[in-house]
Amino acid sequence: MEEALSECEHQPKSISIRSPRLTTRPGLANANDTISINLVRAGKEPGKSEFVFEEGFNPTFTYTIFGEEETIFGYRNPNLHQCFRAHDLQPSLEFKHGGVFQPIGETKAMDVPELLKDFLDEGRGVDQATLAISLHRLTV
Repeated sequence: MEEALSECEHQPKSISIRSPRLTTRPGLANANDTISINLVRAGKEPGKSEFVFEEGFNPTFTYTIFGEEETIFGYRNPNLHQCFRAHDLQPSLEFKHGGVFQPIGETKAMDVPELLKDFLDEGRGVDQATLAISLHRLTV
């Protein structure tokens, strides 16, 4: 049962309480609108989990992770679902995107899972071996 609760198995509907910020440049996405957060708990069936909230929510601020501009760079249609187990707040991440832009010289796409993994681990007692990170590339 622990294993089933440590992963974001499916995405809840995500809502944003503010108007979405439109980015006109390809490869740039507003981090606040890209991230959906929810809690998971044990489901009614053994080994299954369910979301605590029917609809996920977006963070208000992400500048501590993504900088003052709160921008994710280098991906087409990025989508990040972050779940926490309700009883102990063990995190799991699911990062999907439609493709990565090719590096130009020293400029390359942000390593979003690595940024978040480092942030979640910092002083929170999160064991890197149990931090569930799922990466997916969407077909566009």
